[in-house]
Amino acid sequence: MASEEYQDIVESDFTNGLIIFGNFLPEEVMSNILHCLSWDDLLNFRLVCHSWKRLIDSFVSYKKIRECKSYKACFAFNVKGFNPESLPFYLYYAIGKNAFGSNHLKNAFGSGEIPHVCQPPRRSFGRRRAQDLRMCSDVNCPRFKHWSVLSSQGDGWTVEMVPQGSQPLPEHLEGSSCFVTSYGLCSKQQIIKLSECGLSSKIMDEIQPHIDISEWYARRFDCGSIYRLKVSLLDINKEVVDQFNEEIVENHWDDDWHQVSHTFRNYGPDVRFLLFHHEGIDTQFWAGYYGSKMAGGSVIARIPEDILQLDDEPCQLFLLDTLDTRV
Repeated sequence: MASEEYQDIVESDFTNGLIIFGNFLPEEVMSNILHCLSWDDLLNFRLVCHSWKRLIDSFVSYKKIRECKSYKACFAFNVKGFNPESLPFYLYYAIGKNAFGSNHLKNAFGSGEIPHVCQPPRRSFGRRRAQDLRMCSDVNCPRFKHWSVLSSQGDGWTVEMVPQGSQPLPEHLEGSSCFVTSYGLCSKQQIIKLSECGLSSKIMDEIQPHIDISEWYARRFDCGSIYRLKVSLLDINKEVVDQFNEEIVENHWDDDWHQVSHTFRNYGPDVRFLLFHHEGIDTQFWAGYYGSKMAGGSVIARIPEDILQLDDEPCQLFLLDTLDTRV
């Protein structure tokens, strides 16, 4: 026969979910068990009972994100002295799924380490002069995987495994190869669906994370070049909500790599896509690959300091919005 103390534990809503096969498990033990689950499992297990939801929303999620190597990179401010125990679960979940602090731009270095031979360029004869329209017909070409090539004039795009005529890429970057343009305009772009990166409509509308964009560019020591970067935030209809433009003309003898960067803030609700567009050309119309070089592009979302103003009240059940990839 159960004692009165045991009966109180069984009947308590606070401890509901801590009684397993008639045995009471302390919160510390249950928290350690839940901590071993994946983020997707935790998302579902929050619906089991109040006790599990309370543990998952606080101690379990807090402990899991603190174990992430990129934990500090998820925030747009110094997290020293900041206690994130009161964050809503959907932010814990997004951090755990690498929505913040990770680069969402794919193939930023041209996959130059993968051997591939494109078809020779075809020539188009106009009224004034012939143009080489080098467009690889292989849709699986790893040089441009994840990119939409819009223009590939002159001798077209290429990828240099090691930059030629300029300094090597900075050592802290993950790759060593780069995209290179020619004497005709070369342009390409990449559209990022933010919900597929873990940045749900709830996060984009209510949190409005800072979005840091950047790319490295260079020119050869013996030829001038023009480099352009345009990054746009788009709504569900792919209409521009906010935009950053940069054009850099390099005519002096500078073969070092430089970085262009920008942070989108306070852009308002309804942002669902990001368009990353870059292009280049040389200024002296030399045959070959003497145009601007580019590599190491990045698109990184970070939690803004405004998160400190969120109410400490428990967040509502969060399931469909997080898993919804329909924008």
